[in-house]
Amino acid sequence: MAGRNSFGSLVGLAFLNQAAAGLSWLVCMMNHSCAPNASVAFGGAPNAPATARIVALREVAAGEEIVHSYVDCRLSKRVRAEGLAIYGIRCQCARCGRA
Repeated sequence: MAGRNSFGSLVGLAFLNQAAAGLSWLVCMMNHSCAPNASVAFGGAPNAPATARIVALREVAAGEEIVHSYVDCRLSKRVRAEGLAIYGIRCQCARCGRA
């Protein structure tokens, strides 16, 4: 489960080296959308516990689901779909079409 529900902290010029990984129960419960209304910001000071903050990208209405993107939203629909398919996800968000 950790392989699918964890976030890595990536370092290096091309983000090829994973320096750390972690689980956040709240972040792991968030659903995906290619048109997210939030993002996850990771931080923390050296030798201190890491932090994960959920940051609104726009005004979020009361009762609206808070969603973030599991993939880079700047990628084409096809490439996003390929990245999500690895995790068994078929995106049906407003941006991808509800086919």
